[in-house]
Amino acid sequence: MKKSFTVIFILCVMISTVVLSQTWTPNEYSYRAGVSFPAAPQRFYDYWKTGFGIGGGIGFPVTTTVSFLLSGEYARFSLDKDRFFKGIHLSSDGNSISGATTNIVGFSGVYRYFPERQPQPIPIYFIGGGAIVLSSVGSSSANYSGYTVSQGGEFYFVVSAVAGGGLLFTINPTTSWYIEGEYYFGLLRSAHANSNFTQLSIGIRELL
Repeated sequence: MKKSFTVIFILCVMISTVVLSQTWTPNEYSYRAGVSFPAAPQRFYDYWKTGFGIGGGIGFPVTTTVSFLLSGEYARFSLDKDRFFKGIHLSSDGNSISGATTNIVGFSGVYRYFPERQPQPIPIYFIGGGAIVLSSVGSSSANYSGYTVSQGGEFYFVVSAVAGGGLLFTINPTTSWYIEGEYYFGLLRSAHANSNFTQLSIGIRELL
């Protein structure tokens, strides 16, 4: 119940921010790519490799230092076969497993805040908000100890909190590049969902 209230609060704050903004017109768009690190549950951290991620979105001005960003994310993680067999106390020599790729698709709404510093602003910002995530694990087939085992795919919907920050560097008056780190933390999820991960990205931001 406590988690449910937390999620409802986050979503209400996001919606009220957009509604109370003085303009509905987006003033920027961005796109990014980077690496993704599995974090939780434990099996996700133990048995899947570092993956890759891409994303992009649009931004709406709220104040001179705060924006509301709507973004889409995609991350992909391959199963680490050596660590998987080690985890079940078998050698990967002579044994095999295929499939079980984790795909994560997320749609997020977050605040981005630039702290005001004098005399010159430093290019650091912080982000926080929520996301709706679809996490899936592909079907798999394993051969070990003389047995063949197949398993169907898994699909989970997750409500996540998103937090992070980054550094923004100006190229020209309308174009910047940035380095950003985000952490997705599942608030409402199945215990089996591969949901928590860290994303480190490099991206381009364009003002409209």
